[in-house]
Amino acid sequence: MLCLGSGSTCDVCLEPFGNDTKAPCSIECGHVFCLNCLNQITRLKCPLCRSRFEPQGFVKLHIDVDDVRSSSHFPRTTTQCARRLQEAIANIANEGSTEASLRQLIQDCKSFLAGQPRNLVRHA
Repeated sequence: MLCLGSGSTCDVCLEPFGNDTKAPCSIECGHVFCLNCLNQITRLKCPLCRSRFEPQGFVKLHIDVDDVRSSSHFPRTTTQCARRLQEAIANIANEGSTEASLRQLIQDCKSFLAGQPRNLVRHA
């Protein structure tokens, strides 16, 4: 059985899967894209592996859109927070900072990392 992870996105448009034109569809090689992107492909080759496929060979996958939507907000928030911290680190590296600001940023980074799954965080 094929399972889509919560927050799964189409590898072509990078938008979350959903209903109607954003419904996930599998093609003959097994890769999954949204219906909208598959309908826009002019050369019938998989965007990832370049295997040829037939348009009538799409298999529409059914997902619980409510579960995907509710969990897809978490990664965006996490990504936004990580990006904000990266920008703050870059600003300090480029422009300098007071010791108090640097200590606060270190604490913010530690707090952020403490809330992440342990398999995603490597300690030096």
